[in-house]
Amino acid sequence: MRFNIFKYLCLLVLPVAATSCLDGDPMNMPPDGTSPIVLMTYNPDGGTTVNSGLQYFGNSALLYDPEETTFTATYAATIQGTVNKDVAFTIDTPEEALDDYLATDKITYQMLPDSTYEFVNTTATIKSGEKYAEFQIKFYLDKIDFTKDYMLPVTAVNDAGLPTSSNHGFVYFHVVGNPYAGAYVSTYKLERQTATGVDVYNQVEDPKILIAEDKKILKQQAGTSVFGNPNIKFLLSVNEDNTVNIESDPEAVEAGITITPSSTPSTYDPVKKTFHLYYEYTSGAGLYRRFSETLVKK
Repeated sequence: MRFNIFKYLCLLVLPVAATSCLDGDPMNMPPDGTSPIVLMTYNPDGGTTVNSGLQYFGNSALLYDPEETTFTATYAATIQGTVNKDVAFTIDTPEEALDDYLATDKITYQMLPDSTYEFVNTTATIKSGEKYAEFQIKFYLDKIDFTKDYMLPVTAVNDAGLPTSSNHGFVYFHVVGNPYAGAYVSTYKLERQTATGVDVYNQVEDPKILIAEDKKILKQQAGTSVFGNPNIKFLLSVNEDNTVNIESDPEAVEAGITITPSSTPSTYDPVKKTFHLYYEYTSGAGLYRRFSETLVKK
């Protein structure tokens, strides 16, 4: 289970991140300001990397992975500035925060059902002279309906009356529902051009995961059992006539892999919940790798 952390900029450790990202907001004083404030900071592996709030909304997306039915996320309440006393924090999940991102993605989120997660701890104390206190939450991924739009906005209230950052005050754990996302059985043929001819591979991958980038666009990886290259990935979406668009993934392009549609049109069968995909890319040596793939939803 992974979050899309590598996609976002300004993922710097406090206090540097707090200084660069918070200047200019009267609710977010720089470190030498006279009034301390509270931030929610997020890093799945622990620590005080910011990765929170609306600026880093995508970092807290929950992704479906049938091989990992649970995921434990670590996040923290962090004090920026100096407080010379202990400060106790209690986790809060205000439902009104569901609409915080509405102006950006136009998605109306539902509250994540409480049967799909469990707070490991809901209280913690930042001791005098310290900067942060960690919290954890355990998500039961196999209980989440990934075709729906869910959010769990998490913040922390404190007993010292410290104000909370207006732009990094929440970790927005969320699911972007996409009816085509999820686990598939992939059967494909790969035609791999060489200097002397064409090698043909016939493979089955079970499962292959289509990850929702948003409500329409999916991301998937090409035939991993042949090369195991994580950069061989692309974007796809289904049109109203059930033809399928295949587009290059910007991150894959940066890594030197540009996947394009083949001459055969790609399609989706809504009755059988099956994709028929035709795509290709060219190696660094100028040789083609051509895929004919069938994906059947599990």
